[in-house]
Amino acid sequence: MALEAGVKSKNIHFHGNNKTKEELIYAIDKNISLIIIDSEDEYFLLKEILQEKIKKIDCLIRINPDLKTETHKFIQTSNSDSKFGLNIRDENTEKIVGKIIEDENINLLGFHAHIGSQVKNLDFFKEEAKIMTSFTKNIQEKFMVNFSHLNLEGGFGCKENFDD
Repeated sequence: MALEAGVKSKNIHFHGNNKTKEELIYAIDKNISLIIIDSEDEYFLLKEILQEKIKKIDCLIRINPDLKTETHKFIQTSNSDSKFGLNIRDENTEKIVGKIIEDENINLLGFHAHIGSQVKNLDFFKEEAKIMTSFTKNIQEKFMVNFSHLNLEGGFGCKENFDD
């Protein structure tokens, strides 16, 4: 939709979980500037496509910081059991990140995290930043790389009573 609306592909980041092979091929063929990898399976699918097309693309990896917020369970996106991103507490996550760093078809720029919607307590955003900067620093030191991006997200909650 963004391309059809006239947005230049260099300004588009392709994000979301459960991306299909067809969607990834479309994004690559349209020279979308950045793909946010949401899972190990998605990485292997993307790797296969990029190898076939002999292309390289900029990416971020979505990391689940395992931070439970005080919102409804349906809009919490960073609990340990969330389907979104690679869980920061999973010992396999660091191995997957290492594979992606070494992948010749991926230019890993850094990480993305999202803690959910309707978050009203600013302390959760501070904790997200603390967790993710520590994780990023650890990965940079371990793999001797430098990242240019750390995308921290979450939705601020709306005021429920507008009379106050």
